[in-house]
Amino acid sequence: MDSHADTIVCGSNCLIMYYTGKECDVSPYTEAYEAIKSVPIVQAATAYDNRDTGETTILILNEAIWMGDQMEHTLINPNQLRAYGITVQDNPFDPAPIFISTEDNEFTLPLNSKGTVLGVATRTLTDQELQTCPHAVLSSEHEWDPQNVRFPRASRTVEEEISRTTVGAIMTKTELRPKIQTMMQWIVYLTSETCRNDSLQASRLHLH
Repeated sequence: MDSHADTIVCGSNCLIMYYTGKECDVSPYTEAYEAIKSVPIVQAATAYDNRDTGETTILILNEAIWMGDQMEHTLINPNQLRAYGITVQDNPFDPAPIFISTEDNEFTLPLNSKGTVLGVATRTLTDQELQTCPHAVLSSEHEWDPQNVRFPRASRTVEEEISRTTVGAIMTKTELRPKIQTMMQWIVYLTSETCRNDSLQASRLHLH
């Protein structure tokens, strides 16, 4: 996963399915290097091997930049996947595991972390695997223009979200307070002379 790459960039672990006929210029992170001109935009595929089940799934990447002759690995922009309805949980601080899942949840791809980088190991597929293994499409065939992407509007403002979170925390403390008071009352009772007298009386009743 790479949010700095505004479009999927396919490396040598991918196989070109077809050329879209479109091209773009790829600019580096620094102006010290010149942009790479006329880079083809393709539909590509890469193979993911599930170590637990042994099943191989072919990941289809539409509207991807082909740089397989210059890069070994593939860069995935998570928002390009989200725009296609793919769930991307790439927050390692969230209690939920990190993963990618198709809209119908028929295919889920667990992610790994190495330092601050999230990703998964994939490889170049064979022609036979392309024909026989299940496919999971991760991005749309429609034109991807990262400079003009429109994200959905948030249902709440930042202030409303902060207020909502704060109120929830206050309510939680308010609900816990009477329970804590009840527990303290029980502790006081259990260590009191009254409790010992009640226990002795109960023992006598039980013996009779």
